[in-house]
Amino acid sequence: MVATKKFIEFEFRIVHENKTVYFLEFYSFLNMEWTLKEDRVAVIALHRCGYAPIQILDILKNWNITKRFVYRTIKRYNEDSSVDDKSRSGRPQSVRTPAVIKAVKARILRNPKRKQKLLALQMGLSTTVKRVLNEDLGLRAYRRKTGHRLNARLMDLRLKRCRALLKRYAGKKYREIIFSDEKIFTVEESYNKQNDKVYAHSSEEASNRIPHVQRGHFPSSLMVWLGVSYWGLTEVHFCEKSVKTNAFVYQIQS
Repeated sequence: MVATKKFIEFEFRIVHENKTVYFLEFYSFLNMEWTLKEDRVAVIALHRCGYAPIQILDILKNWNITKRFVYRTIKRYNEDSSVDDKSRSGRPQSVRTPAVIKAVKARILRNPKRKQKLLALQMGLSTTVKRVLNEDLGLRAYRRKTGHRLNARLMDLRLKRCRALLKRYAGKKYREIIFSDEKIFTVEESYNKQNDKVYAHSSEEASNRIPHVQRGHFPSSLMVWLGVSYWGLTEVHFCEKSVKTNAFVYQIQS
């Protein structure tokens, strides 16, 4: 977030000793990218005006600043009067530079569907792209959701039916609704070709170590029905095989 945006979103003006105090320290950062250093400046500016750490935390609560950050910043300032980052030990980052992070962020903003592997190939960053996306930008890959294709007629129809449902079950009539579902259980072993693997040196060794998954025609099965409503769960209903069950039978036997 650019500093100017954050400055506008949070009116950084307080009343101290019956005077309006402006934090001039911020003006040198108005054209820069907002970082932890600017957060430290905000904490120290309030600290120098006499605010207690708990008060500073309350004022800056919308900035996702933690209590630990406030106390450590004040302690560091009292020790060496600095808000800059401490010199770090070890080799400095040579690939995940601010310029690279900014470039990756810009590409993702232009096309959120961009593939991580292709992005790494284009920028020559290898696995660094994953760390930039996850650690520096705080992004995670999510699956695209599916939904019905709705035109104007279907949207109008849904609106009418939703209003009809709200009218039908207004008040406490929603307590009369019951949700039910059935599940068929078979006696055969659950098997997934993609996930059920056997580690071995050969196919013959795998067959000898783990028995084959046996499959037969028309295995024994059992259908179970259960309902839930505002008042709780129904009793479990075991459906007999080859017997047709309708809503009336469900209601009678439940």
